[in-house]
Amino acid sequence: MWFLHNKVLLTKDNLIKRNWVGYINCCFCGSPETIEYLFISCPFACLLWRIANFAYDVLLPTNITNMFGNWLDGVDKATKARIRIGVSALCWSIWRCRNDIIFNKSKTFNILQIIHMVAHWVQLWACMLLPDQRDIMATGCSHLLMVAHHLFDQSYWQLCSRLQDA
Repeated sequence: MWFLHNKVLLTKDNLIKRNWVGYINCCFCGSPETIEYLFISCPFACLLWRIANFAYDVLLPTNITNMFGNWLDGVDKATKARIRIGVSALCWSIWRCRNDIIFNKSKTFNILQIIHMVAHWVQLWACMLLPDQRDIMATGCSHLLMVAHHLFDQSYWQLCSRLQDA
């Protein structure tokens, strides 16, 4: 998160500044990869943020500076800390998925897999919290997974209906 906050993560735009020559586009969508794009603007990241928005009714960050700045102004300290754990897990999951595609030549990725990865990381980090906070985080993870599955079940049903009508 420090690398992300300071915008020095080795995304393709930062690699180019180091004279790297390679494919500069986002592995998820094909647009030029920058830190802002990969974690905020890419349709893949937008979908993940939107699921979090539906699950927790939290405003979406507008950019990296906003994410680490005034994005959570007005939110109480304890809730802000829990949100930051979730944001860290979400960003870490995007980064891991991106690296798996680039370095391991993984061809498939699934939004639900990423949401499950986010929940997994949150639950691991929650093990370091006091028991009552762990329960809050576990409940939050369950809610996130429920919302994501509900959204995708609805989307799948609508897709199947459209295919049957065609």
